Amino acid sequence: MTRRHVALPACALLAWLVACSASPAVPDAGAVDAGSIDVGLVDAGAADAGPVDAGSDPTPRWGVPGAESTDDACANGADDDHSGYKDCDDFWCTDTPTVQVCGALENTDALCSNGVDDDEKPTGAAVKDGLVDCADPDCSKNPRVTVCPKLQWELGAACENGVDDDGDGLVDCADPDCLHAGSPCPLGDHQRVLFDDAHRERAGNADWVVDIAGRHPFPSVPHTEADWSGQLSAMGKALFDTGHFTIETLPPYGTLTYDEGGQQDLKNYSVLVIPEPSAPLTASEARAVMAFVQAGGGLLMVADHADSDRDGNGWDSVQVFNDMLTQASPSGLEANAFGFSVAQVSFAEAGTIEHLNGGETDAVDPAAIGHPVLAGPHGSVTAVGMHAGGLFVIYGAPAQVLVHALPLGTAGYASGSPYVVAAQVGAGRVVAVGDSSILDDGTDSHGIANPAFDAWHQPTEQNAALFLNAVEWLAR
Repeated sequence: MTRRHVALPACALLAWLVACSASPAVPDAGAVDAGSIDVGLVDAGAADAGPVDAGSDPTPRWGVPGAESTDDACANGADDDHSGYKDCDDFWCTDTPTVQVCGALENTDALCSNGVDDDEKPTGAAVKDGLVDCADPDCSKNPRVTVCPKLQWELGAACENGVDDDGDGLVDCADPDCLHAGSPCPLGDHQRVLFDDAHRERAGNADWVVDIAGRHPFPSVPHTEADWSGQLSAMGKALFDTGHFTIETLPPYGTLTYDEGGQQDLKNYSVLVIPEPSAPLTASEARAVMAFVQAGGGLLMVADHADSDRDGNGWDSVQVFNDMLTQASPSGLEANAFGFSVAQVSFAEAGTIEHLNGGETDAVDPAAIGHPVLAGPHGSVTAVGMHAGGLFVIYGAPAQVLVHALPLGTAGYASGSPYVVAAQVGAGRVVAVGDSSILDDGTDSHGIANPAFDAWHQPTEQNAALFLNAVEWLAR
């Protein structure tokens, strides 16, 4: 089987970051408007997902808009998402836990009960994750696997019945699940953070999710980072451990809305995190994000270099973010309310910048010293990683550069190389970071670990402090 990543350069710090050169623009379904449906694990063909126990997520389906992500789509001989790859040659088929026809994951009842750490090939090369049967998230967090315990949450009416419905020792409003949007319990001093997974944040070999379980991470109370499965599990747990954030995910087929009702309407959240999206927002979604920010919400945008279309759908994060800003700005990109856009930094230029700064930058803008994102409750930020990431274009107020990729005066970048940017927009706030790799905690949603790519815990950089301080500032 020919895999496209064999012929393409791999991005630094992400062995499974595959599409670092441009793919031709192709039609893309974009975000699918699912209305106010409360979606957990989403599978477009999930009639076989099995019954749902009381207290579990009400719609255990899994799939990605416009992608090949069901057994039917991965066995029909067609290039359903127009990526240039059919069926099991498409990463959406081999990387989606509920797709069983490709044999790429330990994700069937037989494989999840054979007492063996089976080979897994989410991106072509066979690997072992050291996890056997139901210890593997492809088994334990998969609604199509019936030999493992079902995932249980305490949600909705279950938060008022005086019973520990999910068996975690926490009853009703004492259970973190009962602080999720749609809950009857008061938030108190907690604030909700929503991580977007509705715009192909798992495209190709990327894995920018807190936990693969869907809208609600499982278990409700993680004891270690490994309890949640995704490249952002360390970030999610660190926020959870503060004691004042509750973590949710907008799952595939979810839609970004503002003040339209629905459990996952942005009005129910304090912070929205969009980590390297690979599918465009609709015009209504772009307007919803802007309305959310202007009304007091916090937005964390994480981009990358250009030409990083990871699944052949014709979109990378640079295009997605700039398209979002354009759609929300009647006067065009340069007049958008944030005062910045994502620069068209090619993979080659990003590599040059990485070489010049040795993969780590301490170029804090003099005017930004003391900014809460750089000097916050999670520590002072004096150096952060920069591994073939991207930059920003500053048009003016309200954008403020916090960190440059290279020191001011560097040849070719004498006027600056904006790498971390902040803005106060209306009543809300925005932070944008140019490189997704520094979010990586060295694990993915399949349970595969590669400590060499763990930038989150890098001891000489304050990558974690940067993002955690950012969320604190965004949440006010």
